[in-house]
Amino acid sequence: MIDVWTMAALVASVGAGVCAGALFAFSSFVMPALGALPPAEAIGAMQAINRAAPSPSFMAVLFGPGLLLVVLLVGGGELWRVPPVWGAAGLYLFGVVGMTAFWHVPLNNGLDQVNPMGCDAAAVWTRYAQRWTTWNHARAFAAALTCGLLGVGVL
Repeated sequence: MIDVWTMAALVASVGAGVCAGALFAFSSFVMPALGALPPAEAIGAMQAINRAAPSPSFMAVLFGPGLLLVVLLVGGGELWRVPPVWGAAGLYLFGVVGMTAFWHVPLNNGLDQVNPMGCDAAAVWTRYAQRWTTWNHARAFAAALTCGLLGVGVL
């Protein structure tokens, strides 16, 4: 029978995997598709995406695994002693949650202030898309690696 801590680790692993998939999708085809649009359209589309993103379902996928990992570290039975679980927690909390809060959200907030029809829209979009996508690759990798580390930790 699986104990509650192992189940929490498995749920966090699946959540991290789902998060990795969502972030990977953005890096692999959403941002390139936006990049194929004229800058004003790309900025407008990304502004709309950024306003829609903080939905309850996406927030649960993005932050839920981090919350479960904190719970595991605080009271996770024998799992809190397993190094891959510590690694997974650190990686997810810094590489996904931290990067989101301290890098992507400020970038998105900055883009929200941009006039898509402004004379500097093309330069703003090029810089934003490159920076956002590069670090989104890192978030996707951190979430995927978290999923794997939790699987190893549970085993």
